[in-house]
Amino acid sequence: MKSIINLYWKCLRSSAVDLWNNLPILLGSILAYFGFLLVAQILLPFGLVGRFLLGFVYIFALTLYYGWLQEIQAGKRVKFKNLGRFDYSLFSGIISVAFLLFLLEWIVQPFGQDPNTRWVYLCVELMLFLLLNAIPEIVYIGRVESLTAIQKSAHFVQSYWIEWFLPLVLLLTPILVLWSENVLLALASADPLLPPLLLVQQLSLYFQVTLPGVGYLGSLIGVIIATWFMIFRAYLFDGLERRGTKL
Repeated sequence: MKSIINLYWKCLRSSAVDLWNNLPILLGSILAYFGFLLVAQILLPFGLVGRFLLGFVYIFALTLYYGWLQEIQAGKRVKFKNLGRFDYSLFSGIISVAFLLFLLEWIVQPFGQDPNTRWVYLCVELMLFLLLNAIPEIVYIGRVESLTAIQKSAHFVQSYWIEWFLPLVLLLTPILVLWSENVLLALASADPLLPPLLLVQQLSLYFQVTLPGVGYLGSLIGVIIATWFMIFRAYLFDGLERRGTKL
């Protein structure tokens, strides 16, 4: 127990320092998020083709984001002039995993269209979110792709499920409590490729309901917290994977 508490404290301290020392990642993250929302408004009216193109835009943005996180994890500084640097090998790794997730989604989607089987769809989506929760770190830190990345994520989560999910539960609890009737739906709709995005979406929704007209403030706060949490996760992943720390 003492070892994991020490690890949490180290991750908390290091991630806060790294975020402060790499403020350009916040600007890049905010621009990427709101830029994606703008592109979504343009492409979604075009139906299936628009959603397909939007998927590539999302993966493009994830590639940039993962690249910034990788720079920090490697002990480097994220600079304004390097925010547009694109890692094609990282893009390949992300798209290989995203394609498999798309296939899984395509298989289970019919269950979500029938009210009688919707619970099956939600349970499968929730299981995928949990088992594949470590996908980001495995892809951009471990440089693992495709089915191997999915297998490694499932193995990692099964080995350290308490240690890994406790910080996420603490992070999301205040928001999910506010929307307690939709907890399962919210978790099932979360993206394994970027788990903290759920926080951004829920904060945005909360601000839209409680402070109409300034929902973007919720998104802004959410992006900042989510970026810090992704840095925190990188340290936690490294500590659990390399040192084998367990409760």
